[in-house]
Amino acid sequence: MNSSEQTIWKSFCTALGAEYREHKEIQGSSGLIHPVQAIAVDEVKKRLIVVSAEYNPRIAALMRVDIQATLPDTKVLVARPIAVDLAHTARMLFSDGGGGIDYTKVIKIAQTLGKGKGNGKGDKDLLEKQFGPQLTPIFDGIKRSGLPIRSHILHTLEQASSIDWSQLKFSQHTEALGLMLQGIQLVQGLDNLAEDRQQGICPIPTYEFSDHDWEVFLRGKEIDEIQERLKALNIFQYFFPPKDSFALAMVDNGKGNLPDIAAAAQLAEAGGHELSKNEIVPDVSKLPDILEALKDLGYIAEGEMSWEMTESGENARRSVRFRPRESLMAKLIGQFSAKLNMDLKDLFK
Repeated sequence: MNSSEQTIWKSFCTALGAEYREHKEIQGSSGLIHPVQAIAVDEVKKRLIVVSAEYNPRIAALMRVDIQATLPDTKVLVARPIAVDLAHTARMLFSDGGGGIDYTKVIKIAQTLGKGKGNGKGDKDLLEKQFGPQLTPIFDGIKRSGLPIRSHILHTLEQASSIDWSQLKFSQHTEALGLMLQGIQLVQGLDNLAEDRQQGICPIPTYEFSDHDWEVFLRGKEIDEIQERLKALNIFQYFFPPKDSFALAMVDNGKGNLPDIAAAAQLAEAGGHELSKNEIVPDVSKLPDILEALKDLGYIAEGEMSWEMTESGENARRSVRFRPRESLMAKLIGQFSAKLNMDLKDLFK
């Protein structure tokens, strides 16, 4: 383990209120030894934060269950760093800055590839000049993440294999440009954090870190600034969900009556996700008052059976639905579904 890696994860864990421990593996109840980037202990709140080194979110989720079985009185939370995101890379390389594709960049690379072998060094220099500045921070982030090279390779392959390449219409595109455009669109549409969210694991998109972020994390002194950056990345809220945003997310996920929201809040805290101060309606604290305040803002409305989302609420949620914090909601909804299935089984006894 190199010193920069230690400092990065020590800062991360400290910002989450846990004490960093220098371990690279942890054993579960199955006897399996799981590779990790970091382990941190919060003895006061009985939380164990594990930063996984696994390339696959499902494996990381199974690791959490395995570790939890050995520590029944401890709340095990798992995060998984992601240093490579094909969609993010495609946007960096080919975006026009307004959400579309910069056709000039695509044409240049298509022309280069269309030459076949081309003129060797000249083509290489052209590609380096065109894409080098965008690729440099990506490769720097891969190095700084401290993850094993194997994890980067396997996770990148998983991303590529999740794309439906059959949508490429080779018969319609005899030239490199057409295939390039369609391929870029497919890659840009990839939701790389989806599987982590579905598994209830908190993804850490280190590919979104700026040079300044890395410097701050490496220094490990400005913990308040690190917390604010984790909030901006919607990572901090996975561990400490704001109570009002939590309630709004429950309504958005079809669990909009007060008993369900209250039960989910208890489940969250029992799992180590401590509800934190509001970020939308700061002047109220009790759940019924929060729901009324969200109604006054026009985010939710009273339905026949429960609270329902409004267009304004949908707009407010749109920016966070695909972020790391949403892994908590998937985790809780899954627990709700499991409980419902168990209750249904009781009906047939």
